[in-house]
Amino acid sequence: MNLLMWRRPRHELEDRAKPKDRSYAYIVKVQREGGAKSVPVCLKDFCAMFGITHRRVRTIQTALKETGYPPQDRRGKHQNRPSKLSDEQVERIIAHIRSFKGRSSHYSRNKSKKIYLPDELKITKMFELFFSSILPKLYALRLTGNNWNGRMESAVVMPRQKTLAAKIESQIRMPLNGLYSNPIPISEAKYKDLQVLKKFCDPQNAAYYDSLPHDGQIADDLHQDLSESNEDGTNS
Repeated sequence: MNLLMWRRPRHELEDRAKPKDRSYAYIVKVQREGGAKSVPVCLKDFCAMFGITHRRVRTIQTALKETGYPPQDRRGKHQNRPSKLSDEQVERIIAHIRSFKGRSSHYSRNKSKKIYLPDELKITKMFELFFSSILPKLYALRLTGNNWNGRMESAVVMPRQKTLAAKIESQIRMPLNGLYSNPIPISEAKYKDLQVLKKFCDPQNAAYYDSLPHDGQIADDLHQDLSESNEDGTNS
């Protein structure tokens, strides 16, 4: 994107709208047979090619207009992190990790500069050793293992996190009672299907399939209880 200077006319009318003082040309390098050539494109095509929005283009235009240079990327340079570790603390932590005895990988054919630490040496364990031996004050360690691997030539194994079931179990302190005290009865049709399928199973398990509660058994038990109660009423 190039900035084109635009010269105002000498005579301006007061009632005329204020003209723009800058014009911008959008040029894309295209590979042709004779080499790379500059091809002018419109703003819409320019944004579509580079995957940016019109707001990003306006930001670049404002910087070109005010300073004459494109804006610099200021991500991560605002110095607004009060809990950020200082460079001295980071170097001391890296020196502490390098003090552990590691081994090189023998699984890869290519020579790697990385040194792999033992499996039982987790970040939590290294932090406890670092805190007890070097730092008298507890610092919040907020860097992940991937960030440390990018800063040093040692591979750090992240500790395992608790599963969701373990977290829920640790939070619940009251005893839990079962929702059902007896087996849930199945339908009469499913019970008949099991009676047919049990012929293909181990005969030792036939008694288990016969003892399964089902709707027909509940109806028979209820009918038997009613009959016994009626007989008792007649005899009395």
